[in-house]
Amino acid sequence: MWPGLLVEWQQGDGGWLGRVTYALAGPHGPVLVEAWVPAALLEQR
Repeated sequence: MWPGLLVEWQQGDGGWLGRVTYALAGPHGPVLVEAWVPAALLEQR
């Protein structure tokens, strides 16, 4: 699990999805990742 920022909601055929961004360590420095994640896997902190 990584902390990230929820930037958008979208309702899909299987339910709600959140577009999230988060940073990971890459071989040449931080890498920004953007992904659609099922709402059931998101948790507020």
